[in-house]
This record gives sequence, structure tokens and C-alpha cells, in this order.
Amino acid sequence: FEHFYAVLIFFFSVLGAGFLITNISLNETVDFRKRFFAALSIGSIVLTLLAYALMILGYFFPSLLKPGSFLLLFFLVLSVLKNLWFQRSFLKDRTFLLGGIFFFLLLLIRLSFLKHILLPGYSDSPIHYQIVDVFLHPGTSASFRLSIGNIFNHYYHFGFHALVAWLVLLANIAPQDAISLLGQILLVIAPISVIFLTYFLTIVTYLKI
Repeated sequence: FEHFYAVLIFFFSVLGAGFLITNISLNETVDFRKRFFAALSIGSIVLTLLAYALMILGYFFPSLLKPGSFLLLFFLVLSVLKNLWFQRSFLKDRTFLLGGIFFFLLLLIRLSFLKHILLPGYSDSPIHYQIVDVFLHPGTSASFRLSIGNIFNHYYHFGFHALVAWLVLLANIAPQDAISLLGQILLVIAPISVIFLTYFLTIVTYLKI
């Protein structure tokens, strides 16, 4: 609950980003429950790409980094509210409520482990912290080997770090807390994403047969 605001921002943004894609790619006759889980499954990927694009913009125009982050959040929240408004009855669905409670408990169990750690217990955690710090302070990128400025010389996957930096700007939490927080949240989302992908591929295969 210490980072409730950050968790809320993340999930609203993930759903908003996911709805942007599912509204285009899925047929309107598809049940909204399936559309909702599809948005939750792919939303983190879409959000990561948007955050990455924002960090690239911030590298060239640092003054636009924070306003751009809030502007992106505004449109993503608007996407969520628009979709939920037209499907208000869905929020009263018993299956949805039970699923929401189960998901909350799973999240609570995962995030409870963050209370007494400074950084995830891996040898490269300080490197991840440095990358996020460089994203937040683009002017220091020249002095660090892993940054957008020298990505062609030392390539590194910056998607997760861009997402962390974006959350730090919005929720005003420490980078090390955001790294641990997002890592655990993504581990909660991953099984749901795999389940939905398996379901989707099964349906597609069945229709072909």
C-alpha cells in the first residue's frame, strides 16, 4: 500500500494502452471480458514501447520528459474510462469481481516481499539503477556506457528501464523502489498473458481445423 498510487498508475496505463490495440485488432462482437484480459495481457508491451519513445524524445529534449509523461498518462486513462463507460455492466459481473479479488491477493503476496529490500538481489541491479538514472537525467548519458546516446556502440535492452523511469516521473518514487515494484508486477501479469495467448492460439487453431 506504500506504493498504491504507483501501482494504480501502472495498471490504468497498461489497460489504456491495451485497449488502444484491442479496439483495432479485435472484432466488436468479441466479449468484453476477453477484450479486457487481452488489454491486460498486451498492454504492458504497448506501454513499454510508448515509454521508450518518450525516453528517446527526452534524450533530445529533456524539458519535455515530465510533461510528456503526464500527457501520455492522460490519454491512457482516458482510453480506460471510455471503454469501461460503455461496458458499465461488466463491472458488476460476479466472475470479474472474483477474478479481481484473486488478482489483488496475488499482487499483495508478490509485493509484500519488497518491504525490506533496497534493490532486487541480482549482481546487475546497480547497473539497472544507473540506466534508469541516466534516463531521468539525460545530460549525464555521455559519462555512462549504457545509454541511448551510445546505443549503437553498446546495445542494451532499455524497455524495462524506460518503463521504470516513466513511473518514477509520474508517481514520484525512488528509482530503486520502482525497479523492484515493476519487476514483481510483471511477474504477476506474465501468467495471465500466457493463459490468454494460449486460449487465443487454441481458438485460432480450432477454427482452421
